Amino acid sequence: MKIEISKEAKEIIQNVMKRSNKYPRIIFKKSGCAGGMFVLTLDCPGKDDIIVEVEDVQFYIEPQILQYSNNISIVSKTVLEGEITVINNSTKHKCKCGKSFVPNTIRNKGL
Repeated sequence: MKIEISKEAKEIIQNVMKRSNKYPRIIFKKSGCAGGMFVLTLDCPGKDDIIVEVEDVQFYIEPQILQYSNNISIVSKTVLEGEITVINNSTKHKCKCGKSFVPNTIRNKGL
């Protein structure tokens, strides 16, 4: 699982983690105009979550995500806005805003 994170998103996540006992967790949610999206929550890790460390931040990944992606970007336009978007880079069919995608399974080679 490859995860890229923008410096703005990293700063937001680290600031929130300092104030809580929660951890960044990426989950799949049936939502959006294309059918599914990844959502970043601050939560307690699930017992089956996969841990991926990126730039000193540990992300807990819901195992179901691996059937939809092996390449995710976590971005934020600015620290002040505080909005974080999780982008599935493994799909060809996204909605116009890029937040949701058609949840087709992929072949995860090399995971």
